[in-house]
Parts: sequence; structure tokens; C-alpha cells
Amino acid sequence: MTRTQVEELNSWLTDQGIDLISQEESDLRVGPTDDAPASLESAAPVEGEPELEETRIPTPAAAAAPAIGAGEVGSDANLDSLRLYLRSIGQVDLLTAQQEVELAKRIERGDMEAKRQMVEANLRLV
Repeated sequence: MTRTQVEELNSWLTDQGIDLISQEESDLRVGPTDDAPASLESAAPVEGEPELEETRIPTPAAAAAPAIGAGEVGSDANLDSLRLYLRSIGQVDLLTAQQEVELAKRIERGDMEAKRQMVEANLRLV
């Protein structure tokens, strides 16, 4: 990643309300993640309990970060388009079950405004 892309990513994460911390702060909060402590590795399994496999869970920052390739052309435009889309769908409230039923009845009667409202509300679910 270029320095500009890293700065944009940091800005995006901050805009999303994700706190950025250093690796040292992360280790202090959750401890080292390389290996389990020796005391757990040497513990004998409990009789009758199935053995569990260790599974790595991605950090929230890695899961929420958009994938920006180093040589992607137009990644700024893609990110801006995504932001614009997310803002626009955030302005429309989700429908309640009662509202969906009413709109469906109006659509059956040929009300195009009801169809437009249903489509706009459903865009949040896509």
C-alpha cells in the first residue's frame, strides 16, 4: 500500500468510529496472539470432552477495512462511490411489517409511488 492509501484507510476507519491502536497497545489489551500460554498447551484434556482446535479470529480492523490494492486504478473513485451509496441508503428508514403490507396492497392496485418507496426501503437490505 502507498502512504496515501494508508492515510485514506486510517481516515475511513476513523470516520466509521473504529479506534486505531498501536501493536503495543493491542498486546497490552489482549496479550500476545502468537501462541497459547505454555500452561494451556500442556494441560491434559478433560475426560468426555471433545478436543477443540485453535481458530484464529481476524481483528475487527482487518475485517472492516476495505480491500485497496497497491496498483488499483480508480480506488479513490470506488471508495467515494461506496460512501455516497451508504449515505444515500442510510437516509431511508427500514419498513415495519405493517408498512410492507400496506405498500404491497397499494402496489397491487397499481400505485407506482408505493413501488418506488418499497424499492428504496429494500435497497438497505441489499
